[in-house]
Amino acid sequence: MIRKSKYVLRLVAAVLTVALVLSGCNGAKKSENTSSNKTYVMDPVLNELGTFPICKETIPLKIMMTQNANIADIYTNKYTKKIEKDGNVRLEFELVPGVDMTTKLNLMMNSGVDTLPDVIIADLTQSQVASYGASGMIIPLNDYYEHSSYYLKQGLEKVKEKDILKYITSADGNIYTVPSYNESIQNEFVNVLWIYKPWLDKLGLKVPETLEEYATALQMFKDNDMNGNGDKTDEIPLIDYTNKFAISNIMNAFIRHEVNNNRLSISNGKLFFAFLTDQWREGLRYLSQLCKNELFSPVSFTMDTNQLKAILANEENKVGSFSWTSTSILPATSKRRSEFVPIVLKGKDGNTTTWYERTMPIPRYFITKKCEHPEVAFRIADYMCSEEMTIWSRWGEKGVDWVVPQEGTKSMYEFLGYKATIEPILQWGTVQNAHWYNMAPSFRTYEVAAGMMSTDASQQAKADAIKILHQYIPEEIIGQIVFTKDELEEFTEIMFTVNNFVDEKIAQVVTGRENVDEGWNAYIAELKNMNVDRALEIAQQAFDRMKQ
Repeated sequence: MIRKSKYVLRLVAAVLTVALVLSGCNGAKKSENTSSNKTYVMDPVLNELGTFPICKETIPLKIMMTQNANIADIYTNKYTKKIEKDGNVRLEFELVPGVDMTTKLNLMMNSGVDTLPDVIIADLTQSQVASYGASGMIIPLNDYYEHSSYYLKQGLEKVKEKDILKYITSADGNIYTVPSYNESIQNEFVNVLWIYKPWLDKLGLKVPETLEEYATALQMFKDNDMNGNGDKTDEIPLIDYTNKFAISNIMNAFIRHEVNNNRLSISNGKLFFAFLTDQWREGLRYLSQLCKNELFSPVSFTMDTNQLKAILANEENKVGSFSWTSTSILPATSKRRSEFVPIVLKGKDGNTTTWYERTMPIPRYFITKKCEHPEVAFRIADYMCSEEMTIWSRWGEKGVDWVVPQEGTKSMYEFLGYKATIEPILQWGTVQNAHWYNMAPSFRTYEVAAGMMSTDASQQAKADAIKILHQYIPEEIIGQIVFTKDELEEFTEIMFTVNNFVDEKIAQVVTGRENVDEGWNAYIAELKNMNVDRALEIAQQAFDRMKQ
């Protein structure tokens, strides 16, 4: 965390007890900073907390948000109309393609207040939030968390991670966002290593549990005409793509690391980089041998997502193993969605780990300095975080787009104790006008997410996978690390160079262009020259501060 421990405790306790006290917070127009001994005054256009409509008179709010092609018409969308009715607000939208959002925001930051909307809805990075907050482009919401949160307080009381606010508090002590916090078992088991069960059955093999068994299975996939098309050369035992999902899963069998956290590992509270360890080198040896034996396709290092999808879509099925969040990368009509099964590989030390990342809040909703009624904008976000609207944002209208499952219906995650709560009618991923595809701020509990029913074979395959994978959740988890502004700038600069270098070395070693053992000392020396030790020092001090 960014401040000292007593600050963290103060912040968390404040939200849960309606007694939030923060130093250095800027109040917005009609809300004055309580830390400066001034009296808070609610915007007079607002009704009391928990009552409808939220506003006494219709208030316009201009929202700039990331465009979603599957939302038919944002203005007539049922979720939009629900917000407008219960809030007594008139929403106006500026929709921006996701790839253009950062450029658009940076231009606005340098173009003056007149170019700003009232609200920005977009998933921003920690550095973006810090930058836009420091510039005054977005305003602190601390006072509103104290005085104007109603549904947010309820959400914080329900979710498992009670102190999530520490992850969205910036270095200056301010909270600039209303987050999206969606506890989801499916998402925490980020990516799964899959293997094609019919091929195993054809060969009389069990699902591999060890690295040796996995290599043997891949070799037999290669040596036999597994798809039965008469061509013994078209099988691809293992394939990956440029995001290295499969590589990361396999490397976890050698050294547990948090893939999306700069490959950091943890042991007894101390952080270290997995790519500096002997276990990492051993993992590279294993992968390079797979590639040498033509079991791991070298095109994995150049293929994008669409190319991987195209190969997997071939109904002749040429692929024996791959890695993805679920089997949903296969065509919706393909029976193979239910025929790939998960692999959890046991490492040489006997430990078994899986790719697991704890749910973290996503900074998503921001109020700009142009907003005439910032407390209104906050109250709308607060309402979006209610259980009703959280569900509506993802599944649509109750009784129309989803229904409560019949008594006795089992959820996909019944084995974890979660009862069936939601049976979708509206298919996810299609063009619709019922919800916002979970783009709004929200607070979703495990009970809601894990209680979803689905007839999608890939969803069931993921549930079946988690039935196995949940046994291997690591005892120590790093999670999100919150840096100060200076720390973040230095850490990001170092790790940009480091990660590019590590990725390059992975490709060179695995494809046989470089020998991992001959070049290991030079590899370590080069990383040291890139100040990797300094990056680790920064990460450790930020991590330690958050634990205080």
